[in-house]
Amino acid sequence: MKILFIAPRFHTNQFPIIKFLKKKNNVYFLSQYLGDVENYTIIKPVLCKGIFFPLNFDFKNIEYSTSSFIPNIFFLIKFFKKISPDLIIIRHQYKLLSYICIFFLKLMKKKILIYDQNEISLNVKKKLLNHIWFKSEFYFRTYILNIPWFSPINNYKNKKIRKNCYFLPFAVENNFKKKNINTRNKIRILSIGKFRERKNFLLLCKSIKLLNDNYNLQFEVILVGQVKTEEEKNHYKKVKNYIKKNKLLNVIKIEINIPHHLIGGYYKKSDLFVLPSTKEPAAISVLEAASYGLPVIISNTSGTRCYFKDNYNAKFFLDQNEVDLKNKILFFIKNPKKLILFRKNLMKKFEETMSIQNYEKKFEKILQKIK
Repeated sequence: MKILFIAPRFHTNQFPIIKFLKKKNNVYFLSQYLGDVENYTIIKPVLCKGIFFPLNFDFKNIEYSTSSFIPNIFFLIKFFKKISPDLIIIRHQYKLLSYICIFFLKLMKKKILIYDQNEISLNVKKKLLNHIWFKSEFYFRTYILNIPWFSPINNYKNKKIRKNCYFLPFAVENNFKKKNINTRNKIRILSIGKFRERKNFLLLCKSIKLLNDNYNLQFEVILVGQVKTEEEKNHYKKVKNYIKKNKLLNVIKIEINIPHHLIGGYYKKSDLFVLPSTKEPAAISVLEAASYGLPVIISNTSGTRCYFKDNYNAKFFLDQNEVDLKNKILFFIKNPKKLILFRKNLMKKFEETMSIQNYEKKFEKILQKIK
Protein backbone atom coordinates (compact mmCIF):
# COMPACT_ATOMS: atom_id res chain seq x y z
CA MET A 1 0.00 0.00 0.00
CA LYS A 2 1.14 3.54 -0.75
CA ILE A 3 0.72 5.80 2.29
CA LEU A 4 1.22 9.56 2.13
CA PHE A 5 1.62 11.67 5.28
CA ILE A 6 0.94 15.41 5.02
CA ALA A 7 2.03 17.62 7.93
CA PRO A 8 3.76 20.92 8.70
CA ARG A 9 6.92 18.94 9.60
CA PHE A 10 8.14 15.41 10.20
CA HIS A 11 7.75 15.35 13.98
CA THR A 12 9.84 12.87 15.96
CA ASN A 13 6.64 11.34 17.41
CA GLN A 14 6.03 9.91 13.91
CA PHE A 15 9.50 8.36 13.56
CA PRO A 16 8.88 4.87 15.04
CA ILE A 17 5.46 4.64 13.36
CA ILE A 18 6.77 5.45 9.90
CA LYS A 19 9.78 3.18 10.45
CA PHE A 20 7.32 0.36 11.14
CA LEU A 21 4.95 1.18 8.25
CA LYS A 22 7.84 1.27 5.77
CA LYS A 23 8.47 -2.45 6.35
CA LYS A 24 5.27 -3.40 4.49
CA ASN A 25 4.30 -0.23 2.61
CA ASN A 26 5.64 2.52 0.39
CA VAL A 27 5.56 5.61 2.63
CA TYR A 28 5.87 9.22 1.51
CA PHE A 29 5.88 12.46 3.48
CA LEU A 30 4.89 15.95 2.32
CA SER A 31 5.81 18.78 4.68
CA GLN A 32 5.92 22.56 4.80
CA TYR A 33 9.45 22.72 6.18
CA LEU A 34 12.31 20.71 7.66
CA GLY A 35 12.88 21.00 11.40
CA ASP A 36 16.33 21.33 12.94
CA VAL A 37 16.39 18.27 15.20
CA GLU A 38 14.25 15.76 13.28
CA ASN A 39 15.69 12.39 12.26
CA TYR A 40 15.54 11.88 8.48
CA THR A 41 17.43 8.58 8.32
CA ILE A 42 14.30 6.61 7.36
CA ILE A 43 12.47 9.14 5.20
CA LYS A 44 13.22 12.54 3.67
CA PRO A 45 10.06 14.65 3.38
CA VAL A 46 9.21 16.34 0.11
CA LEU A 47 8.87 20.07 0.68
CA CYS A 48 5.56 21.49 -0.46
CA LYS A 49 5.92 24.43 -2.80
CA GLY A 50 3.69 27.35 -2.08
CA ILE A 51 3.36 30.95 -1.04
CA PHE A 52 3.75 32.57 2.34
CA PHE A 53 0.91 35.08 2.49
CA PRO A 54 1.09 37.94 1.50
CA LEU A 55 4.58 37.47 0.05
CA ASN A 56 5.08 35.34 -3.04
CA PHE A 57 7.93 32.85 -2.72
CA ASP A 58 8.57 29.14 -2.22
CA PHE A 59 8.18 28.11 1.43
CA LYS A 60 11.20 25.88 1.92
CA ASN A 61 13.53 25.43 4.88
CA ILE A 62 12.28 28.17 7.22
CA GLU A 63 12.84 27.79 10.98
CA TYR A 64 9.15 28.06 11.85
CA SER A 65 5.89 26.99 10.24
CA THR A 66 2.81 29.14 9.84
CA SER A 67 -0.91 28.79 9.37
CA SER A 68 -0.68 31.35 6.56
CA PHE A 69 1.07 28.88 4.27
CA ILE A 70 -0.80 28.47 0.98
CA PRO A 71 0.30 25.47 -1.10
CA ASN A 72 0.88 25.79 -4.81
CA ILE A 73 -2.12 23.91 -6.24
CA PHE A 74 -0.28 22.99 -9.46
CA PHE A 75 2.51 21.44 -7.42
CA LEU A 76 -0.03 19.55 -5.28
CA ILE A 77 -1.98 18.12 -8.22
CA LYS A 78 1.21 17.00 -9.96
CA PHE A 79 2.59 15.49 -6.75
CA PHE A 80 -0.63 13.62 -5.89
CA LYS A 81 -0.88 12.20 -9.41
CA LYS A 82 2.76 11.13 -9.39
CA ILE A 83 2.58 9.39 -6.01
CA SER A 84 -1.00 8.11 -6.47
CA PRO A 85 -1.32 7.09 -2.79
CA ASP A 86 -3.86 4.55 -1.54
CA LEU A 87 -4.17 6.27 1.84
CA ILE A 88 -3.44 9.83 2.91
CA ILE A 89 -2.96 10.77 6.55
CA ILE A 90 -3.21 14.52 7.13
CA ARG A 91 -1.95 16.21 10.29
CA HIS A 92 -4.82 18.66 10.80
CA GLN A 93 -2.83 21.42 12.45
CA TYR A 94 -3.01 24.24 9.94
CA LYS A 95 -6.50 24.17 8.48
CA LEU A 96 -5.75 26.08 5.28
CA LEU A 97 -3.18 23.54 4.09
CA SER A 98 -5.40 20.64 5.21
CA TYR A 99 -8.53 21.77 3.40
CA ILE A 100 -6.77 22.62 0.16
CA CYS A 101 -5.22 19.13 0.14
CA ILE A 102 -8.57 17.57 1.08
CA PHE A 103 -10.33 19.36 -1.79
CA PHE A 104 -8.07 17.91 -4.47
CA LEU A 105 -7.77 14.49 -2.84
CA LYS A 106 -11.58 14.26 -2.68
CA LEU A 107 -11.79 15.10 -6.39
CA MET A 108 -9.33 12.25 -6.98
CA LYS A 109 -11.53 9.98 -4.79
CA LYS A 110 -8.68 9.15 -2.45
CA LYS A 111 -9.03 7.57 0.99
CA ILE A 112 -8.19 10.18 3.67
CA LEU A 113 -7.59 10.01 7.41
CA ILE A 114 -7.29 13.14 9.53
CA TYR A 115 -5.01 13.14 12.53
CA ASP A 116 -4.63 15.63 15.35
CA GLN A 117 -3.77 15.60 19.05
CA ASN A 118 -7.07 16.60 20.64
CA GLU A 119 -8.74 14.34 23.20
CA ILE A 120 -10.52 11.59 21.26
CA SER A 121 -13.54 12.08 23.55
CA LEU A 122 -13.57 15.80 22.59
CA ASN A 123 -13.52 16.60 26.29
CA VAL A 124 -11.62 19.81 25.64
CA LYS A 125 -12.13 23.04 27.61
CA LYS A 126 -12.30 26.09 25.38
CA LYS A 127 -13.81 29.56 25.49
CA LEU A 128 -17.36 29.74 24.11
CA LEU A 129 -16.56 31.10 20.63
CA ASN A 130 -13.56 28.80 20.28
CA HIS A 131 -15.70 25.88 21.42
CA ILE A 132 -18.39 26.66 18.82
CA TRP A 133 -15.77 26.90 16.07
CA PHE A 134 -14.00 23.75 17.28
CA LYS A 135 -17.17 21.63 17.30
CA SER A 136 -18.50 23.09 14.03
CA GLU A 137 -15.26 22.43 12.19
CA PHE A 138 -15.07 18.94 13.68
CA TYR A 139 -18.60 17.98 12.57
CA PHE A 140 -18.06 19.49 9.13
CA ARG A 141 -14.98 17.44 8.28
CA THR A 142 -15.91 14.26 10.15
CA TYR A 143 -19.55 13.89 9.10
CA ILE A 144 -20.33 16.22 6.20
CA LEU A 145 -17.07 15.50 4.37
CA ASN A 146 -17.07 12.02 5.93
CA ILE A 147 -13.36 11.95 6.74
CA PRO A 148 -12.42 9.58 9.59
CA TRP A 149 -10.43 11.15 12.41
CA PHE A 150 -7.96 9.57 14.80
CA SER A 151 -6.02 10.83 17.80
CA PRO A 152 -3.32 9.33 20.06
CA ILE A 153 -4.83 10.97 23.16
CA ASN A 154 -7.48 9.25 25.29
CA ASN A 155 -7.56 10.38 28.94
CA TYR A 156 -11.31 9.84 29.43
CA LYS A 157 -11.70 6.14 28.72
CA ASN A 158 -15.14 6.10 30.35
CA LYS A 159 -16.51 8.34 27.58
CA LYS A 160 -17.81 6.80 24.37
CA ILE A 161 -15.83 7.51 21.22
CA ARG A 162 -18.00 8.98 18.47
CA LYS A 163 -18.71 7.33 15.15
CA ASN A 164 -16.01 7.81 12.50
CA CYS A 165 -13.47 8.60 15.26
CA TYR A 166 -10.66 6.30 16.40
CA PHE A 167 -8.01 6.11 19.08
CA LEU A 168 -4.71 5.20 17.43
CA PRO A 169 -1.90 5.24 19.99
CA PHE A 170 1.65 6.45 19.65
CA ALA A 171 4.16 3.65 19.40
CA VAL A 172 7.79 3.23 20.40
CA GLU A 173 10.27 0.39 20.06
CA ASN A 174 11.00 -1.79 23.07
CA ASN A 175 14.43 -0.82 24.42
CA PHE A 176 14.24 -2.45 27.86
CA LYS A 177 17.05 -4.89 27.13
CA LYS A 178 19.42 -2.04 26.35
CA LYS A 179 19.05 -0.39 29.78
CA ASN A 180 22.29 -0.23 31.74
CA ILE A 181 22.46 -0.94 35.46
CA ASN A 182 23.09 2.12 37.62
CA THR A 183 26.56 1.89 39.17
CA ARG A 184 26.94 5.59 39.98
CA ASN A 185 25.48 5.51 43.52
CA LYS A 186 23.44 8.56 42.57
CA ILE A 187 20.18 8.90 40.67
CA ARG A 188 20.36 10.60 37.30
CA ILE A 189 17.25 12.56 36.32
CA LEU A 190 16.67 13.41 32.66
CA SER A 191 14.40 16.02 31.08
CA ILE A 192 14.07 16.76 27.36
CA GLY A 193 12.31 19.60 25.56
CA LYS A 194 12.59 22.92 23.79
CA PHE A 195 13.76 25.88 25.85
CA ARG A 196 10.38 27.60 25.88
CA GLU A 197 8.45 28.95 28.82
CA ARG A 198 5.63 26.39 28.53
CA LYS A 199 8.16 23.54 28.74
CA ASN A 200 8.86 24.59 32.35
CA PHE A 201 12.58 23.87 32.63
CA LEU A 202 12.65 26.76 35.10
CA LEU A 203 9.95 25.11 37.24
CA LEU A 204 12.03 21.92 37.33
CA CYS A 205 15.12 23.91 38.37
CA LYS A 206 13.14 25.52 41.20
CA SER A 207 12.02 22.09 42.39
CA ILE A 208 15.62 20.87 42.28
CA LYS A 209 16.69 23.89 44.33
CA LEU A 210 14.13 22.94 47.02
CA LEU A 211 15.63 19.45 47.11
CA ASN A 212 19.19 20.67 47.15
CA ASP A 213 18.55 23.21 49.93
CA ASN A 214 16.59 20.96 52.26
CA TYR A 215 17.98 17.45 51.83
CA ASN A 216 21.37 15.79 51.73
CA LEU A 217 20.80 13.61 48.67
CA GLN A 218 22.88 12.14 45.86
CA PHE A 219 21.40 12.94 42.46
CA GLU A 220 22.10 14.80 39.24
CA VAL A 221 19.92 16.36 36.55
CA ILE A 222 20.50 16.51 32.80
CA LEU A 223 18.48 19.01 30.75
CA VAL A 224 18.56 18.25 27.02
CA GLY A 225 16.96 21.01 24.99
CA GLN A 226 16.54 22.69 21.65
CA VAL A 227 17.88 26.22 21.32
CA LYS A 228 17.21 27.59 17.83
CA THR A 229 14.69 30.45 17.84
CA GLU A 230 15.07 33.79 19.60
CA GLU A 231 12.46 32.71 22.16
CA GLU A 232 14.48 29.57 22.90
CA LYS A 233 17.77 31.48 23.13
CA ASN A 234 16.28 33.95 25.61
CA HIS A 235 14.73 31.24 27.76
CA TYR A 236 17.94 29.22 27.68
CA LYS A 237 19.82 32.22 29.10
CA LYS A 238 17.17 32.62 31.80
CA VAL A 239 17.51 28.97 32.87
CA LYS A 240 21.31 29.12 32.79
CA ASN A 241 21.33 32.27 34.90
CA TYR A 242 18.97 30.70 37.44
CA ILE A 243 21.19 27.63 37.77
CA LYS A 244 24.31 29.76 38.24
CA LYS A 245 22.68 32.26 40.62
CA ASN A 246 21.32 29.48 42.86
CA LYS A 247 24.57 27.49 42.91
CA LEU A 248 23.18 24.46 41.11
CA LEU A 249 25.99 24.03 38.58
CA ASN A 250 27.19 20.87 40.34
CA VAL A 251 23.68 19.39 40.21
CA ILE A 252 22.13 20.47 36.89
CA LYS A 253 23.87 20.07 33.52
CA ILE A 254 22.53 21.38 30.21
CA GLU A 255 23.13 19.97 26.73
CA ILE A 256 21.55 21.58 23.68
CA ASN A 257 20.60 20.72 20.10
CA ILE A 258 21.31 17.00 20.36
CA PRO A 259 20.34 15.11 17.15
CA HIS A 260 17.40 12.74 17.57
CA HIS A 261 19.45 9.63 16.75
CA LEU A 262 21.71 10.32 19.76
CA ILE A 263 18.90 10.83 22.29
CA GLY A 264 18.71 7.10 23.07
CA GLY A 265 22.10 7.33 24.76
CA TYR A 266 20.72 9.79 27.31
CA TYR A 267 17.80 7.51 28.15
CA LYS A 268 20.16 4.55 28.62
CA LYS A 269 22.32 6.45 31.11
CA SER A 270 19.41 7.83 33.18
CA ASP A 271 17.17 6.45 35.93
CA LEU A 272 14.17 8.78 36.00
CA PHE A 273 12.50 11.03 33.43
CA VAL A 274 10.71 14.28 34.26
CA LEU A 275 8.49 16.22 31.86
CA PRO A 276 7.67 19.47 33.71
CA SER A 277 5.79 21.20 30.87
CA THR A 278 2.27 22.51 31.33
CA LYS A 279 -0.72 21.38 29.23
CA GLU A 280 1.61 19.40 26.96
CA PRO A 281 -0.74 18.04 24.27
CA ALA A 282 1.15 14.96 23.11
CA ALA A 283 4.76 14.59 24.21
CA ILE A 284 6.51 11.52 22.77
CA SER A 285 9.54 11.91 25.07
CA VAL A 286 7.77 10.26 28.03
CA LEU A 287 7.01 7.21 25.89
CA GLU A 288 10.59 7.06 24.63
CA ALA A 289 11.81 7.26 28.22
CA ALA A 290 9.41 4.50 29.28
CA SER A 291 10.64 2.30 26.42
CA TYR A 292 14.08 2.39 28.07
CA GLY A 293 12.57 1.46 31.43
CA LEU A 294 12.58 4.93 32.97
CA PRO A 295 9.67 5.73 35.31
CA VAL A 296 8.28 9.13 34.39
CA ILE A 297 7.00 12.16 36.27
CA ILE A 298 4.51 14.23 34.27
CA SER A 299 1.96 16.97 34.85
CA ASN A 300 -1.66 16.02 35.51
CA THR A 301 -2.49 18.09 32.40
CA SER A 302 -0.18 16.21 30.03
CA GLY A 303 -1.97 14.58 27.11
CA THR A 304 0.18 11.45 27.05
CA ARG A 305 -0.53 10.63 30.69
CA CYS A 306 -3.14 8.26 29.20
CA TYR A 307 -0.28 5.82 28.53
CA PHE A 308 0.59 5.61 32.24
CA LYS A 309 -1.00 4.86 35.58
CA ASP A 310 -0.33 7.20 38.48
CA ASN A 311 1.56 5.61 41.39
CA TYR A 312 2.07 2.45 39.35
CA ASN A 313 4.56 3.18 36.57
CA ALA A 314 4.54 6.99 36.75
CA LYS A 315 3.91 9.92 39.06
CA PHE A 316 1.55 12.75 38.09
CA PHE A 317 2.36 16.11 39.70
CA LEU A 318 0.01 19.08 40.05
CA ASP A 319 0.47 21.31 37.03
CA GLN A 320 2.74 24.33 37.61
CA ASN A 321 3.33 23.30 41.24
CA GLU A 322 7.07 23.24 42.01
CA VAL A 323 6.53 21.89 45.54
CA ASP A 324 4.47 18.94 44.35
CA LEU A 325 6.98 18.26 41.58
CA LYS A 326 9.74 18.33 44.21
CA ASN A 327 7.83 15.80 46.32
CA LYS A 328 7.39 13.44 43.37
CA ILE A 329 11.11 13.54 42.59
CA LEU A 330 11.95 13.10 46.27
CA PHE A 331 9.80 9.95 46.36
CA PHE A 332 12.19 8.19 43.98
CA ILE A 333 15.44 9.61 45.34
CA LYS A 334 14.60 8.51 48.90
CA ASN A 335 13.25 5.16 47.70
CA PRO A 336 15.49 4.00 44.81
CA LYS A 337 13.95 0.52 44.96
CA LYS A 338 10.75 2.15 43.69
CA LEU A 339 12.58 2.83 40.44
CA ILE A 340 12.98 -0.93 40.00
CA LEU A 341 9.34 -1.60 40.88
CA PHE A 342 7.99 1.10 38.54
CA ARG A 343 10.31 -0.19 35.79
CA LYS A 344 8.84 -3.69 36.17
CA ASN A 345 5.35 -2.20 36.00
CA LEU A 346 6.27 -0.37 32.80
CA MET A 347 7.37 -3.66 31.26
CA LYS A 348 4.09 -5.34 32.26
CA LYS A 349 1.96 -2.69 30.52
CA PHE A 350 4.23 -1.86 27.59
CA GLU A 351 2.75 -4.26 25.02
CA GLU A 352 -0.84 -3.11 25.54
CA THR A 353 -0.15 0.62 25.71
CA MET A 354 2.71 1.88 23.56
CA SER A 355 4.21 -1.02 21.62
CA ILE A 356 4.52 -1.24 17.84
CA GLN A 357 2.42 -4.42 18.00
CA ASN A 358 -0.41 -2.56 19.73
CA TYR A 359 -0.25 0.18 17.10
CA GLU A 360 -0.35 -2.37 14.26
CA LYS A 361 -3.42 -4.09 15.71
CA LYS A 362 -5.38 -0.86 16.10
CA PHE A 363 -4.27 0.53 12.74
CA GLU A 364 -5.44 -2.62 10.96
CA LYS A 365 -8.84 -2.33 12.67
CA ILE A 366 -9.21 1.24 11.41
CA LEU A 367 -8.31 0.20 7.86
CA GLN A 368 -10.92 -2.55 7.99
CA LYS A 369 -13.63 -0.10 9.09
CA ILE A 370 -12.89 2.58 6.47
CA LYS A 371 -12.74 0.25 3.46
